[in-house]
Amino acid sequence: MTPSLISIIRSPAAIFAGIAVNVVLSLALDGIFQGLGVLPAAGQPMSDYLHLLPFSYRVGIALFGFYVTARLAPSRPLLHALTLAAIAFALTLASTVAAWSKLGAVEPQWLQLAMLTLLFPMAWLGLRLAKCSTNPAPANQSGALAV
Repeated sequence: MTPSLISIIRSPAAIFAGIAVNVVLSLALDGIFQGLGVLPAAGQPMSDYLHLLPFSYRVGIALFGFYVTARLAPSRPLLHALTLAAIAFALTLASTVAAWSKLGAVEPQWLQLAMLTLLFPMAWLGLRLAKCSTNPAPANQSGALAV
């Protein structure tokens, strides 16, 4: 395989890896917390404060997904992270519109609006984390990190 062909394959693979991280880890943690009885079964109503638990771990998972995408990107990691954010934004917006159009939506509106608002900043932060892990800050002579 030529280097350009490898790059062409690695670009969508990096984005797909970020999506896979989000889907697999979200479903796994949802299942674990439902199995432990912390969260009710899927589709069952929850109080607003209980929604904070899945929201918080999904934010962490999303950050990790953006990090994975940026790390695996063959070039222009910001473009890859923003592409993943755009895909996530479109899917979240579609599910938000669908949920709000039916009566008795399970998730509160603030949850979906918060996720829509945070997607692009999380993509940037995931990129920053990926860059920090590949280029760690140099240590000064005492061994402490330089500021």
